[in-house]
Amino acid sequence: MPETSVERIALVAGDRTAVLIDGPAFLYMARQYGVKVDYNELLAWFNDQTIVATKHFHTVTNVDDQGVDKIRKFLDFLRYNGWSVRDRPATMIFDHDQQRSFPDNITQVLCADIAKLLIGGKIEQILLIGHDPKYADMVEVARDQGVRVVIMSSKELGMINKSLLTKADGFIEFTEVCGEFSTAPRVMQVA
Repeated sequence: MPETSVERIALVAGDRTAVLIDGPAFLYMARQYGVKVDYNELLAWFNDQTIVATKHFHTVTNVDDQGVDKIRKFLDFLRYNGWSVRDRPATMIFDHDQQRSFPDNITQVLCADIAKLLIGGKIEQILLIGHDPKYADMVEVARDQGVRVVIMSSKELGMINKSLLTKADGFIEFTEVCGEFSTAPRVMQVA
């Protein structure tokens, strides 16, 4: 796929669009660029670009987190503002050194949501915000069903996986659009 920019690869304005956000990936990306996301402005930006038919925010929560109340308030805010929140408890595993880790179980749920949307036939395009290469096969399935798929991520820090990028219909560079929904200026500049 040739180098793209948001001006050349955009969402189709009149198409019914499903917005699916891999929450941890999106929040990580925002943190890397010093962006504080205003979710009302994010939704307004989506609505300016296309017809938002449905919007899903996928995340995991760790019940041991000190900030679990803050996370719950954030997820309640999203629900109140019309987001479908897929909140999964983190699965904790320990390696041989008894170091705990949380494997990503968002991918399966997000892919299942895409499958349900494809079966329903009520969408014409998907905006997937994330960069996990495990999404590539589901992107291919969506395209085989005639649904256009646009990925939003960042190439600047090497976050986007090439296999995912090549299977998508389009790509939106996060750094080119984040000013549209940020409450704070970008403080990090990548050379």
